[in-house]
Amino acid sequence: MERFIESLCRPLQTVHGWCGVGITFLTTYLMGVRDYIIFIVIAVVLDAIFGVIVSVTKKGKFFESGRLRDSIIKLFFYLCVILLILFIDVISGNDSYIAIRIVAPIIIFCEIWSILTSYVILQPKSIAAKLLKRFMVGEIAKKLGKTEEEIKETIEGGGTENGKE
Repeated sequence: MERFIESLCRPLQTVHGWCGVGITFLTTYLMGVRDYIIFIVIAVVLDAIFGVIVSVTKKGKFFESGRLRDSIIKLFFYLCVILLILFIDVISGNDSYIAIRIVAPIIIFCEIWSILTSYVILQPKSIAAKLLKRFMVGEIAKKLGKTEEEIKETIEGGGTENGKE
């Protein structure tokens, strides 16, 4: 659970992470509660798919059961949080669902952050990856099982995260 909370908070530790949450908030503000739930499920599933692809291409394993279990737990946790917040909004008589409109974009952005990190690992030479690499050092290191220093050296040296050109 500690690892889950840490990965949820990692994008929110930087200015660009908060900017991403702001952009996600603005683009999702007009969605309904059902749409938020659908987007969260889609984001978690896409993150799991990208995680499997990274695992196969960079680690040579089809999937790590711990990661799969974490994805299922994460999805369950997210849905419970959304339902709890929805319950609070309904009980308080808040028809605008402002609490969900604040929390759901944060959850969605955290999943998008993880998906983008997987993309950077898979396509390190793409233009988008070159722009994103420096912002995602910690997440890349965690996904590849390396230290942040190793990843920084690789980025500064112009190589790829798995040590292969």
